[in-house]
Amino acid sequence: MELPTPPATVEQLMVKIKDQQRQFGDCQYDWRNWKLAADGTRSTQRLCRHQIEEIVAVSCSVLKITNNEDGQWLKWRNPRQGEDLMVATLCSALVVQP
Repeated sequence: MELPTPPATVEQLMVKIKDQQRQFGDCQYDWRNWKLAADGTRSTQRLCRHQIEEIVAVSCSVLKITNNEDGQWLKWRNPRQGEDLMVATLCSALVVQP
Protein backbone atom coordinates (compact mmCIF):
# COMPACT_ATOMS: atom_id res chain seq x y z
CA MET A 1 0.00 0.00 0.00
CA GLU A 2 1.43 3.35 -1.05
CA LEU A 3 1.21 6.45 1.14
CA PRO A 4 -0.35 9.57 -0.38
CA THR A 5 2.04 12.21 -1.65
CA PRO A 6 2.29 15.17 0.72
CA PRO A 7 0.78 18.36 -0.71
CA ALA A 8 4.00 20.37 -0.32
CA THR A 9 7.59 19.91 0.61
CA VAL A 10 8.97 21.24 3.87
CA GLU A 11 10.76 24.03 1.98
CA GLN A 12 7.53 25.14 0.32
CA LEU A 13 5.76 25.21 3.66
CA MET A 14 8.57 27.20 5.23
CA VAL A 15 8.35 29.79 2.45
CA LYS A 16 4.61 30.05 3.01
CA ILE A 17 5.05 30.46 6.75
CA LYS A 18 7.80 33.06 6.44
CA ASP A 19 6.01 35.01 3.70
CA GLN A 20 3.35 36.50 5.89
CA GLN A 21 2.50 38.71 8.78
CA ARG A 22 1.98 36.84 12.04
CA GLN A 23 -0.36 37.96 14.81
CA PHE A 24 0.58 37.47 18.46
CA GLY A 25 -1.54 39.18 21.10
CA ASP A 26 -2.32 42.74 20.04
CA CYS A 27 0.61 42.97 17.63
CA GLN A 28 1.21 41.93 14.03
CA TYR A 29 4.83 40.99 13.25
CA ASP A 30 6.58 41.21 9.87
CA TRP A 31 7.53 37.53 10.04
CA ARG A 32 9.23 37.35 6.65
CA ASN A 33 11.78 40.08 7.41
CA TRP A 34 13.54 38.99 10.58
CA LYS A 35 17.13 40.28 10.56
CA LEU A 36 20.00 38.57 12.37
CA ALA A 37 22.50 40.82 14.17
CA ALA A 38 26.14 39.92 14.82
CA ASP A 39 25.35 39.28 18.50
CA GLY A 40 22.68 36.70 17.62
CA THR A 41 19.62 38.85 18.30
CA ARG A 42 16.86 39.02 15.74
CA SER A 43 14.75 42.06 14.89
CA THR A 44 11.73 42.90 12.79
CA GLN A 45 8.92 45.44 12.60
CA ARG A 46 5.62 45.10 14.36
CA LEU A 47 2.36 47.00 14.39
CA CYS A 48 0.35 46.96 17.60
CA ARG A 49 -3.13 48.17 18.37
CA HIS A 50 -1.85 51.71 18.95
CA GLN A 51 -1.10 51.69 15.19
CA ILE A 52 2.51 52.79 15.62
CA GLU A 53 5.01 50.70 13.74
CA GLU A 54 8.10 49.91 15.77
CA ILE A 55 11.14 47.67 15.66
CA VAL A 56 11.29 44.79 18.11
CA ALA A 57 14.31 42.62 18.91
CA VAL A 58 14.47 39.16 20.48
CA SER A 59 17.37 37.45 22.20
CA CYS A 60 16.70 33.72 22.06
CA SER A 61 19.73 32.95 24.23
CA VAL A 62 18.10 34.66 27.24
CA LEU A 63 14.47 34.76 26.01
CA LYS A 64 14.21 38.53 26.39
CA ILE A 65 12.70 41.24 24.21
CA THR A 66 13.26 44.94 23.61
CA ASN A 67 12.01 47.56 21.22
CA ASN A 68 13.40 50.66 19.60
CA GLU A 69 11.80 54.00 20.48
CA ASP A 70 12.99 57.20 18.83
CA GLY A 71 16.17 55.50 17.60
CA GLN A 72 17.12 54.14 21.03
CA TRP A 73 16.88 50.55 22.22
CA LEU A 74 15.11 50.11 25.56
CA LYS A 75 16.34 47.72 28.27
CA TRP A 76 15.91 43.98 27.70
CA ARG A 77 12.84 42.64 29.50
CA ASN A 78 10.74 39.52 29.84
CA PRO A 79 8.09 39.17 27.13
CA ARG A 80 4.59 40.29 28.05
CA GLN A 81 1.40 38.40 27.26
CA GLY A 82 1.23 37.80 23.49
CA GLU A 83 4.93 38.56 23.13
CA ASP A 84 5.71 35.35 25.03
CA LEU A 85 4.14 33.18 22.33
CA MET A 86 5.94 35.16 19.62
CA VAL A 87 9.31 34.65 21.35
CA ALA A 88 8.61 30.95 21.88
CA THR A 89 7.54 30.50 18.23
CA LEU A 90 10.58 32.33 16.87
CA CYS A 91 13.16 30.76 19.16
CA SER A 92 11.83 27.21 18.90
CA ALA A 93 12.16 27.40 15.10
CA LEU A 94 15.89 28.14 15.23
CA VAL A 95 18.44 25.46 14.53
CA VAL A 96 20.75 25.02 17.49
CA GLN A 97 24.41 25.15 16.48
CA PRO A 98 26.80 22.88 18.45
